[in-house]
Amino acid sequence: MDFYIGSGAALLGVILVVLGHSTLYFELKASIKGDTNLTLSTMKSAYTLVIGGLIIIILGLLYLMGIIPWYNV
Repeated sequence: MDFYIGSGAALLGVILVVLGHSTLYFELKASIKGDTNLTLSTMKSAYTLVIGGLIIIILGLLYLMGIIPWYNV
């Protein structure tokens, strides 16, 4: 059970990081082409996804290593 919780959290973190990076990449690409203006809120939301994903990855790995138990069996 611990393995599924820890690996699921790490996988969720990876998905959030990938979504944040792809959002930022496509917004920068569109901004360079001149299709849209890159807004600060778009950059903030993309970096929030990336930072949040990294935090979730770290928490999942710490849980897998047994450093932070989230519940007692």
